[in-house]
Amino acid sequence: MTKWYFSQLFDVLKRMNLVEVKVALPENVLAQSRRLADNLDLKFDCLLAQSLQECITRNAPNLDGHVAQIDGNTRSYYESAWWFRELTENAPVLIWVTDLGGACIYVNKGWISYTGQDEATARGLGWLGAIHEDDRFQWHETFAKSLDTHSSFVVESRLRRGNGTIRWTVSTAVPHLDADGKVIGYIGSTLDITPRKMAEDGVIQASQALEMVGEGVLVTDASLNIVWVNAAFTRVTGYSQADTAGGHPRMLCSGKHDKDFYKAMWEQIKRSGRWQGEIWNRRKNGEIYPEWLSIHAMFDETGRLTHYVAMFSELTENKRREDELRYHATHDALTGLNNRYSFEEHLEFALCRSRRSGKGLGLLFLDLDNFKQINDTHGHLIGDDLLVHVAKRLADVMRDIDTISRLGGDEFTIILEGMQNPKQDAQRVAEKILGVLRIPFDLVPGHCLSVGASIGIVIADGENTTRELIAHSDEAMYAAKHAGKGRYVVFEARNPCSPH
Repeated sequence: MTKWYFSQLFDVLKRMNLVEVKVALPENVLAQSRRLADNLDLKFDCLLAQSLQECITRNAPNLDGHVAQIDGNTRSYYESAWWFRELTENAPVLIWVTDLGGACIYVNKGWISYTGQDEATARGLGWLGAIHEDDRFQWHETFAKSLDTHSSFVVESRLRRGNGTIRWTVSTAVPHLDADGKVIGYIGSTLDITPRKMAEDGVIQASQALEMVGEGVLVTDASLNIVWVNAAFTRVTGYSQADTAGGHPRMLCSGKHDKDFYKAMWEQIKRSGRWQGEIWNRRKNGEIYPEWLSIHAMFDETGRLTHYVAMFSELTENKRREDELRYHATHDALTGLNNRYSFEEHLEFALCRSRRSGKGLGLLFLDLDNFKQINDTHGHLIGDDLLVHVAKRLADVMRDIDTISRLGGDEFTIILEGMQNPKQDAQRVAEKILGVLRIPFDLVPGHCLSVGASIGIVIADGENTTRELIAHSDEAMYAAKHAGKGRYVVFEARNPCSPH
């Protein structure tokens, strides 16, 4: 510090043209000065300082400001250097400095504590011994490439700690420049990123597992921006990872759910962190499909919301099977008409609608004439074929709001709704049915099969139950058969069996 101080002081004195200061003294003068210092029991620097002090005293008016400036700069320099060294030594990161050949010339306490290397071991190329042997080539290659361009570099590698454990680290280095701006090495810092690497490995493993599951998976950030979808998602929706990246899940909305549906969904997610249920979504091609959807909110270790994960299973096939099961449960397998169970359900609803609207409701109970004889003569296949053709003719003459059912065997029912003149309208329908059924059926080569029908009619009076309507129509049908077949009978409470 003393030499630096006086060299600075000499520079100031020279700029002031003080003749007392001689920068280059003759050897004999220097020798005499040293002997004088020895005789006075003073160090040579102290003697020189006293001589300078006399010179300074004579020139005090002009010199005081310059000396004060020098003294202040000196203190600032050393104070800043002290703070910088303390900061470097005690920083929570590993700090190192190398020369142009990659040899270490400095490591801080963090490096020593982390790797277990002392400063002597780390110096030179010894510090590379802490780097995992499989990562050293990458280190050398990255260092060499950066040195060629005098650029900074970042490299991930594994370090071996003093206790023998292997940890993942990331190192960042910048060129170390001298006073002239020339690169003389690198200054670097190293951070432990093992937790992050473990998390990344966990994400990779999880994503690989989710790629293999059959359910579609969609992941968003906390702001509902899509960040990842799996292959099953793409297969079901038609949207690829590129299509969805940064998008919003609303791109899948089908339009079949209102705002209240989604509001209730998100309220439950905010309340419990999850939601599941059946929902309709839209594919990329515009097709709407059903799915079973589960949404889970994901939080980090501090409880901060980070992601939403949605998993879904397409229900199209399930819906198709459900529809098939429901169809078979409610329809006649041979003719495709409603079966007995479905007929009674339709009659109950029709009776309720009639009471609310005040419009008439009629029930026709139809039994084919001579069907047993045809079935026995030509076989069950022809008999079944005949039933199918009868069902088709009935459907051709009925309105869309009328309900045709096959109760079993050769018995059929027809529910007539919305009639203004119930009795007359029901009779007109019965006559139309009898007319179309009298036309022979060409089902056997060389033979035409003729079949008639006996029809019982009952008109609801607003007080009837479904059981009563069925019983009365059945009673009227048998009355028609006993009256000679091929006709209809209207049930009336006072005179229940008047054939027509």
